[in-house]
Amino acid sequence: MRALRFVRYWIAVGWLLVAGLVAGSLVTLDARPSFAPGGIARYRWDLDGDGQYDDSSAQNPSYTYSTAGTYPAKLRVTDNQGAQAVSNSVEIVVSPAGA
Repeated sequence: MRALRFVRYWIAVGWLLVAGLVAGSLVTLDARPSFAPGGIARYRWDLDGDGQYDDSSAQNPSYTYSTAGTYPAKLRVTDNQGAQAVSNSVEIVVSPAGA
């Protein structure tokens, strides 16, 4: 879990990943460890490593990595006061199907 200090208070971002993914498999990510006093208003995920937080806005999204490769994934949360925090990049390694 990573905590970032903002002027008003702390926001923490954390999540759990499953290892050993194979191309074409569905993975579900978990942002429930993320918290902020007053609550999280918005979740945004960059799951394909393109730098755009446009792959999901769900707290616990499901995503299919159809191609083998390494994907740096990040989560950005916004609290009810408008403060934002971004998780550290986590490398998701996807092996070819049948490997």
